[in-house]
Parts: sequence; structure tokens; C-alpha cells
Amino acid sequence: MYQKFSDPWKLLKKDKSGLNLNYQVILNYCEKIRFSKTKTLEIGCGYPQISYELYKKNFTVYGTDISKTVIEKSKKNILN
Repeated sequence: MYQKFSDPWKLLKKDKSGLNLNYQVILNYCEKIRFSKTKTLEIGCGYPQISYELYKKNFTVYGTDISKTVIEKSKKNILN
């Protein structure tokens, strides 16, 4: 899907705060249950907006996805 469409599940669509509304709910929940040295794994991360936002808040984050295409696109976007 990521080879033919740039954003097949509208994961990059943002609200006024700059985040997908569903992501904001997840981020708020993660903040509430944070423990010291908590590690987070996002399975099927696609474009890893949640992982990246958690990383910016000093979480240790890992993400995985089956699509090599989206992984390469994400590396380019985040590392640039």
C-alpha cells in the first residue's frame, strides 16, 4: 500500500494541535502510565508519529512494521 499511496490510512492527517486526534489520546495515556525506564514498542507503526512523539518526551521507543517501503520513507523523513 505504501508503494502506491503516500498515506493509505490517513495516518499523517493532523488536527489543529499538529497531531492526529487518536494519537493525542494515546500520548496522553502513555504520559499517565509512565514508569522510570519504560520501554515502548509500537507494532505496525507505519509512519511512526506516536513513537516519535514519545521519543521527544524521553521514552525509550522501538517500532516495527512489515512494510519495507514505509520504514525507508520514515527513516528519510525523521533523520532529515
